[in-house]
Amino acid sequence: MQARKFRSRQLAVAWAAGGASAARYFADVRRHWSQFRVIDQPPLPPEHVVSEVQLSANVIAYRLPNTAGGLEVNGVAYSGLVNNASGLPFEQMNAYLPKGDHSLATLILNYFLQNDLNRLP
Repeated sequence: MQARKFRSRQLAVAWAAGGASAARYFADVRRHWSQFRVIDQPPLPPEHVVSEVQLSANVIAYRLPNTAGGLEVNGVAYSGLVNNASGLPFEQMNAYLPKGDHSLATLILNYFLQNDLNRLP
């Protein structure tokens, strides 16, 4: 993989922050960190995920531990770094809802996947 060139340090820092966040959810980004790193910043440690489903090479759905208030945390994450996809290095959406509202969380996250991520190149 060829090193990325950026017009400004701010853009490089923003890209690196997205890549570091992607490393929390995508093992492939952690494994190949030296290819994605654009500044001297280690990847963030992996997120403690209760369960995870790979929806595509670039998209996962997951469940995080419940909040202190007992809300269930469901989410989806996208990484444009996996398989040299285009787009942003990382995008994510979490839904914090009571356990009984799991179907609402699914509806919210599906909307995010269909509308927000479809705008990516």
